[in-house]
Amino acid sequence: MHKPRFKWITQSIAESFEVNDRFVEDSLRSGKSFQMIDEFLAGKGTPKIFVYYIPPHDPETASNGDGLENYLFVTDGENEKLEGKAVYFHRTAPEGKAINVEVAYDADVMFGELSPNIPLQLEVLVNKVYEPMIGILEKNDWGECDEEQKAEFTAFTKKFANDIHKIMESLTEGVTITVFDHKVYKEKEKLGEKERLEFLQNRFEYWLNEIEKHLNQEPDTRKDNSELGPSSELVYWVGRMAKITNLSEQLKSADFKLAKEELWKERTKENRFRGNDEHIQRLMTQFNLIDITITDKLNEAKDNVKYLTTLD
Repeated sequence: MHKPRFKWITQSIAESFEVNDRFVEDSLRSGKSFQMIDEFLAGKGTPKIFVYYIPPHDPETASNGDGLENYLFVTDGENEKLEGKAVYFHRTAPEGKAINVEVAYDADVMFGELSPNIPLQLEVLVNKVYEPMIGILEKNDWGECDEEQKAEFTAFTKKFANDIHKIMESLTEGVTITVFDHKVYKEKEKLGEKERLEFLQNRFEYWLNEIEKHLNQEPDTRKDNSELGPSSELVYWVGRMAKITNLSEQLKSADFKLAKEELWKERTKENRFRGNDEHIQRLMTQFNLIDITITDKLNEAKDNVKYLTTLD
């Protein structure tokens, strides 16, 4: 652990997660983590390793790293889900070649950071780094590429940058519908059972209508353009799939489940409030139809994305 390479690995991890070097060293000395780093540097096993860090809830504890031995560990990334930021080390040397631990760093090992939102990272890199960088290349930077190859590569890069930007816009258009003000709900509970149920019934009806409206919405650009190519179609269906998935999640929210379950209980009561039965039955029928429609439309979107990916 005192070799220059180990010190570089330790310092890189500590700086990335903003914890002290000693905490990182102590964490990496644990059995599995140490073994993975040792094999990685010996040129054995996986050419890439990840370091995950799960900070504690107490910020003061996080600042000094006390008692966090189980929160920072090395993994191959195959089984552990990434919940926060991670760092990675990638061995570029030929398989079987040991890494020189007497030097701190060289081209044989690459280091970087990952966040849970990797698609967003890719979109930022392509649009803010690579595409602008290609646009300012000098003539001699292109080497043996002729003008036709240069123009083709530049056009493809711009198209890719634009497509991924549109896809990320589609993926971030989620809506939150099925929530209610719990303070108001508590007030209705105090007034009586009838007022409480009326509140839930009104919210449930509103949510169903809103979900139905969003489910049937199509962007104006799609309605007006009948000559969309595979690339534009792919962008549309990726966004459509994300939107329908978001609507499907609305049906699983805690507030939505509470309202549905309470209304269903009311419908099955023998001493239920007069007039509620028919209205609740209509709402449950509407919910079932929406649930079926979401499943059908989500499957349609997934199939189209899968097909268009093979064309684009």
